[in-house]
Amino acid sequence: MALPAACLGRRTTLGGRHHGCRRLRLAKHSESVVLSSLRQGAKPSVFVVKTPQHLCILDDLVAHFADAKFLFTVRNPYAVCEGILRHLREKFGRNFPSPVPGEPWEVVAARHVSVCLDMQCRNLEIHGDRGVFFTYEEMCAAPERVARGIRALVPELDDLNLRQRLRMKTRYHEMLTDMNARHIARLSPAQVAVLNGVFREYRDAFDAFGYVIMD
Repeated sequence: MALPAACLGRRTTLGGRHHGCRRLRLAKHSESVVLSSLRQGAKPSVFVVKTPQHLCILDDLVAHFADAKFLFTVRNPYAVCEGILRHLREKFGRNFPSPVPGEPWEVVAARHVSVCLDMQCRNLEIHGDRGVFFTYEEMCAAPERVARGIRALVPELDDLNLRQRLRMKTRYHEMLTDMNARHIARLSPAQVAVLNGVFREYRDAFDAFGYVIMD
């Protein structure tokens, strides 16, 4: 989310009745990040907040920050699921129990990713005029074209450069690279079959973003 600093004086109130305490906390968290920066003496012309949970609360953010702009993006669901499963395995071990009794982590990850795709479809339908959309794959293949779209949306980011070597996960430096093929190759045929069982229920969302179910 890109938020012009000038709009802070025009934000609406998040108090009063609200449907969903978690949604309220997420929106208030975004506000607290901005206000904390101001208290520390920052004087930016625009705030950029990268918070995946914003996917779920765009209606609240639009109501709260009248001038907010959004970068809508998606990534190949198989690559995303592989990343989730690998992170869980590295952090908790192979036998870490699923939060849903009777469902393997592959099903949980696939449902999470599919619901996120579905939410992004809705976000684009309702709030697409407030932002620019690009896929992870497009950003990697044509970074300058994507950067031009972002700069047109938020002119304050006139020095945005997606073609630079950046520090990744505090371990190494790398240029923007499409890692999908490498990640998907780590999935076993059995894992792909389990993921497909969930993905087929969300075929419309896959079709909307041009992703193919690996039948």
